[in-house]
Amino acid sequence: MTKGGTSLRIFDPTIPLPGAAGGLAPRGPIQGKRVGLLENSKRNSDVILQTIGARLAERAGVTVAGLWHKPDTLPGSPEIVEEMLAKCDLVITGVGD
Repeated sequence: MTKGGTSLRIFDPTIPLPGAAGGLAPRGPIQGKRVGLLENSKRNSDVILQTIGARLAERAGVTVAGLWHKPDTLPGSPEIVEEMLAKCDLVITGVGD
């Protein structure tokens, strides 16, 4: 709907939203997988992720491949992404506070 050069989108809550186009990646066992941990330097994010990594190693038989740091909530640098691609089968990321 347009009036005077501005537009207004109206959402009808009775109409279902379209589903996600891509869907979820297939999941399988993680035993023996290399897990990377990626934190954004917020307080306690490293502690939270290291705890998750330790529990996964203990309970699911994964190997923690490393903990990577990025300075903010923006995507990781291409160098970090390339290194994680080479060393990890999956990556867990999270924030602290």
